[in-house]
Amino acid sequence: MSSRTGCFSRSPGLRIRPVAELQTCLVYRPHPPKLFRLNGSAWLVLELCEGLDRAQLMAAYRGVAGNHVSAADVAGQVEQGLDLLMREGMIAVSESDGPAPGRSGA
Repeated sequence: MSSRTGCFSRSPGLRIRPVAELQTCLVYRPHPPKLFRLNGSAWLVLELCEGLDRAQLMAAYRGVAGNHVSAADVAGQVEQGLDLLMREGMIAVSESDGPAPGRSGA
């Protein structure tokens, strides 16, 4: 039996422009219009929001960060990133009962 989990995804219409040399990312949100400058950790969280639930997002973040960030710091950075991105309307959370239709390979 599957449990209900929230899956995070980027809001439609975002314009994302990495500025790697400054370790930042510019994001334009069209509704309502606003420009944001994200630090590296918030940028990574935004990039990972592709239908993952919280546990999957933490694992993916940890996979990218490797041994450079402690498990406690990963949790804090992901939670702060999710809070900011949801508050500013750059991501949304949807409830799911399991894998999306059509993903089973059938």
